[in-house]
Amino acid sequence: MSKVNFVQQLDEQVKLIEASSREFDAGNKDAANQIAKSLRAIFHQTASSNSLLAEVRGRFIRLLTSVEKPPYPQDWYSPMAEIEGKFHFPAIHVGAQPSSVKEPPRFRPMLESKKLTRQVQAPDWWGNEPALIEQGKKVTRKVIVLRASDKAGGDQVDAKTPASAGGPTTNADHAHAAVLRQMAYEVLKSPDLMKLAGR
Repeated sequence: MSKVNFVQQLDEQVKLIEASSREFDAGNKDAANQIAKSLRAIFHQTASSNSLLAEVRGRFIRLLTSVEKPPYPQDWYSPMAEIEGKFHFPAIHVGAQPSSVKEPPRFRPMLESKKLTRQVQAPDWWGNEPALIEQGKKVTRKVIVLRASDKAGGDQVDAKTPASAGGPTTNADHAHAAVLRQMAYEVLKSPDLMKLAGR
């Protein structure tokens, strides 16, 4: 029986993250689901299965983070995604009725606009830091990744799974998609993880 090459598997997941990031940036926001599935394979440790980080003995590596040091605002905090402002000034016609249609807010990842200078250990990055604080509740990267990857097809990480399976549909989904793209940015900029992937 051939030995499982976990370094190669980690590199394959990194390649999927790179490809999905390019798709996301080109306008396919559903590509965030594949980012989530790859991040789940890399970081999610359960009683029945090891994460790829655990398999390559990298569970406590340091990762770059977009999140500032605590304390954090208690009501709303979004260190990884910002609201994309869209303002429309329609022509005013005599007798026109005011529009009551409100476009839901769109979010975009910070990417290069956020200087990544802090590093934290992988368990803190994955399950402790607030990727968002929504209505006073901390939402970690782990919560966002598991929600998106479950929606996109559960535990199985498969490059052939259509990215369109369960795209962003609500305000929270739009915010989480942008956060997932920012997570990809953090991972791809983290030297320790790239080294483990043989980069």
